[in-house]
Amino acid sequence: MSIWVTNDFQDIAETTSNKPLSSHKGPGNLSSRGLVLTLWAYNLGMLCLIAATFLNVTTTFVDAPRLTVVISIDQFRRDYVGRFSDLFVAPSSREGVGGFRWLSETGANFVNSAYTHIPTETGPGHAIIGTGSDPSLTGIVGNEWYDRASGKVIYCVADPDSKDIFTGQASYSPKNLRVGTFCEELERATGAMSRTASVSFKDRASILMAGRSADDVVWFDVRAGRWTTSDFYEKSGRLPEWARVINAEKRPDKFKGKSWVPTLSAETLKRASVPLKPGMPASFGKTFPHPLPDGESFYSNWQRTPWGNEFVLDSALSALKALSMGKDNIPDLITINLSTNDYVGHWFGPDS
Repeated sequence: MSIWVTNDFQDIAETTSNKPLSSHKGPGNLSSRGLVLTLWAYNLGMLCLIAATFLNVTTTFVDAPRLTVVISIDQFRRDYVGRFSDLFVAPSSREGVGGFRWLSETGANFVNSAYTHIPTETGPGHAIIGTGSDPSLTGIVGNEWYDRASGKVIYCVADPDSKDIFTGQASYSPKNLRVGTFCEELERATGAMSRTASVSFKDRASILMAGRSADDVVWFDVRAGRWTTSDFYEKSGRLPEWARVINAEKRPDKFKGKSWVPTLSAETLKRASVPLKPGMPASFGKTFPHPLPDGESFYSNWQRTPWGNEFVLDSALSALKALSMGKDNIPDLITINLSTNDYVGHWFGPDS
């Protein structure tokens, strides 16, 4: 596990919305409070980044953070951060503020950590991130498990009583999660005045990091190419406005007919290792360029490109702005999962 801490919040503050706060919030603007960014790089395949704003990161924290951002990156081994550091944007350059190098070069790095559970799958991992509890307590012991009482295999977030807001079919919720999440405790502590959201391609990642009481929880319907959720979260049967806008724009569709081409040199790409028999479909191709033709597999293939990660992050930023996060003294929380690395890893291996 790696942890980096930095206290520069200016660049992120500039990206937030200037819209007025909602009526139940007190007045306030993002100020010069510091930003603590904590990067958790799990040994076997998951990276989690936590960002929180504090008054002073060099002394005891005396104020509640204004905004906490939790980012998990599926199948992102800890060694990637150092192994490819020469390819990352510098902490400060003409290209903007760097990501991993900004964290690693401006903060403290703690590497002595390990998993305490098996299997290291998306469901159990994100339940741990969301709750701080092991699978023996969360009840999320795998992405799915055999239930002896019913004689059926249970998907970790399956809930036949929750319905998809678009299709009306059985959908997902945190019904199987046996403990509360940090998000839930934050809502209780602030009298439900905190703004909270969770965004991920994967339903289980978004749900298990958020828990039961987040304001906005969405995941991606790969068959329809749109954000969705269940009526467990949206009793009105409508997506949050920011997600409806994104769906209406059909942003993924703009990549139909394009190809994912490498941005690194052929010499640099030699550092990657691709299995002799990768598991991708023929429509995606074994090597670069990877085409994205229109068709039944388009959205699945598109999720496996850098454009998928950009879409998730852009959507999360839209949620952050729409909810006016970080703009008053009441702590807010947004959790984000980036699944593209995991999708690619399953097809081409962890060293690809």
